[in-house]
Amino acid sequence: MVFTFSSPRIISAACKALTGLAIIGSLSACVQQPTARFQGTSYLPHSSSKPVYIPQSIDMDTAAGPELYTCADWRDAYSVSHWPQGNSLQVVSQIDAMVRDRFHYLREEVDFWRPMHNTILGTQDHFAGDCDDLAATTAAIAVCAGVPKDKIGFAISSTQGDPNEADHMIAFFKDNDGTLYTLGDTQGGVRPMANTRNRVIYWKYFSTHDQWWAREDYPLQKDREKNMSSWEVGASPL
Repeated sequence: MVFTFSSPRIISAACKALTGLAIIGSLSACVQQPTARFQGTSYLPHSSSKPVYIPQSIDMDTAAGPELYTCADWRDAYSVSHWPQGNSLQVVSQIDAMVRDRFHYLREEVDFWRPMHNTILGTQDHFAGDCDDLAATTAAIAVCAGVPKDKIGFAISSTQGDPNEADHMIAFFKDNDGTLYTLGDTQGGVRPMANTRNRVIYWKYFSTHDQWWAREDYPLQKDREKNMSSWEVGASPL
């Protein structure tokens, strides 16, 4: 899958096409079986000194509105629903499993980041999408349950052999010790990120949802053309 600035994302058969001003591109690892064998990230890495510009996140925020990060439209209905409430690891694990039961993976030819919490909470329908859709939907519902916005966020990660090639998106939950757990991950249920192949490159918290950060040693400017992955074409730090 390829993300493009203010336009659809196009995916080739190899999930490697590029178009427009894509900051983040091929999500080849959205599929269920990545091949790399290394340990993931236990904690968020040191960040770059300035936020980075993720236009697809801005497009999602514009389409979904602030309700994505507040659950304002669903708070009352959620409180009397059968969905779990609270901010514990057990609660987010239950939410993840319930959303996953109504999710079908679909590698999309024309793709957007689409939180589908309105569908999940307002209907009995299932939904189809890829890794960013599952991540956004699950995280939005976790906010409805009562998870603080500084304990939940999105992460773009490397799951294959090259630690600088961003190829996957998940949501994450941070416990009181600062340990990261995957949430809304197409590659598996809630589990310590250190037990997965996710090595975080970009991330943001819901509490500061307009700011994405990059790993401190990630090439954003110098030697960009040589070192960047297909996710970074057109990337521009703020």
